[in-house]
Amino acid sequence: MNDKITNLIKFGSCMVLLLVAYIPTLVWMYDRWMAKESYYSHGILIPIVSIFIAWQRRDALWKTAVSSEIIGLWITTVC
Repeated sequence: MNDKITNLIKFGSCMVLLLVAYIPTLVWMYDRWMAKESYYSHGILIPIVSIFIAWQRRDALWKTAVSSEIIGLWITTVC
């Protein structure tokens, strides 16, 4: 049970840090989505549809094996 709580705290901390890091971007996106006569007004639907699709495919997502490669770290670092 202790590992479960530790993992939950780690996950929550990462989510808070990501939210803090992306606040300016999220505010900008919201302004674009809600602007009058904006070409991006459909953007508010994208996260909702993405969550719905992930929910529909949750069984397949859980069955997906998690693996890592050092080349992924290299590509992320270089780019």
